[in-house]
Amino acid sequence: MAASITLANGFGVLNNFFANGRRGLLKSFIPICQGHRNILSDAYRAEDAWQNRKRLEVHMDDLRVKLDQDLLTLKKPVASVDLQKFIDNIINEDELKASEQYIYSFRHTPVAHHLRPYTIHSWLRVCLDFHQPLRALRALQDKTHYGLFPDIYTFNLLLDHFLRSKDYHNAYLVAKEMMLIEVMNSSTPLAQALSLYACHHLLKQGSPQEDEKWSIGMTLADATRDNSSCLSRSYHVIGYCMTGNIKPISKILDHWLSGSSEDDKIVTQEAVDHLKEALETAVTEDAKMKIQEQFQSLESSGRIEKASLDELIETTILPVVGNLEKDGIDNYPKVLRDWHSTCVEAIKLQKEDKNQMERKAKEARLEKLLQEVGGVEYWIEKARSEGKEVQDSLMEEDIKRQ
Repeated sequence: MAASITLANGFGVLNNFFANGRRGLLKSFIPICQGHRNILSDAYRAEDAWQNRKRLEVHMDDLRVKLDQDLLTLKKPVASVDLQKFIDNIINEDELKASEQYIYSFRHTPVAHHLRPYTIHSWLRVCLDFHQPLRALRALQDKTHYGLFPDIYTFNLLLDHFLRSKDYHNAYLVAKEMMLIEVMNSSTPLAQALSLYACHHLLKQGSPQEDEKWSIGMTLADATRDNSSCLSRSYHVIGYCMTGNIKPISKILDHWLSGSSEDDKIVTQEAVDHLKEALETAVTEDAKMKIQEQFQSLESSGRIEKASLDELIETTILPVVGNLEKDGIDNYPKVLRDWHSTCVEAIKLQKEDKNQMERKAKEARLEKLLQEVGGVEYWIEKARSEGKEVQDSLMEEDIKRQ
């Protein structure tokens, strides 16, 4: 029975290949992700739009020979659109590995800054297609040798991939990259929500390593910046506590106390406990007294939330993600079309430049040849003399006939 199923699956792959070519073969090996809905919906990944996008036409074997020679052997620049052509048409792991080498080598050329956003997105997404998220993460972290700076949608896809597999540490590492390049703020609320979710579950697994506390704290600070929910405020405080810098907290608490209604819960008891612990070593006596007075004000006014951070994650983040992801779902097909159009235009300009260079080279060769044989004047004089010889010959024939 198992053998017949395997055989049937094999025929299905072949039929898909003959029906759709190289792309059909790739689709056959990308399994449909099944299981519970994590944070982002399946619609956010827009698999149909991604798999059915317009691709740049190319003969992969010829292009691979060219890229191998130019990037790997001669160490010379190539057009960024040539790199996109290759990545746009990857169908196996061998081509994926080769593309990583090309990106690495491209980074070390004088045109590294021309790497296209489409190329970055495509390569990272192809890594996910082939279930190689760690390859994507490794390259993402190595800015020196790969130089990958994705857009927020791509960051969200990577975060979602690790969250779906409950790999909270690597999900945090993706969030950390956003923190380091300063692209996560209140204008990217979905990225903030995913990052906060990742950090929350990472901390639930136990105390982080000492060398990670600062970066986790700063990631939490960015993931909650300019957000007014009790959950965000609490993790904003916890984030600063983890960095060891709690001096700004007093000013932040003053701002929250003055800018909120009397019924608003400011922070959770868990955040207060973190802050009390940090107060023992991190600030001067005056600063400690000021924050303790703020604690008393919060407690006396009943503005400390007793619900756990776990409960607030469920009631604060999960209900709003559906609305936050709509823009990404709606915009992604258009973004793919626009990226493709810019590549098509780049190929058109590339051909025009090539034709112009060939025309100039031809003119240069002709000019050199003319110089070597006497220049234009020589050819004009030769034409004149040949014309005169013909005319004299005809006159002689006329005289003979007379």
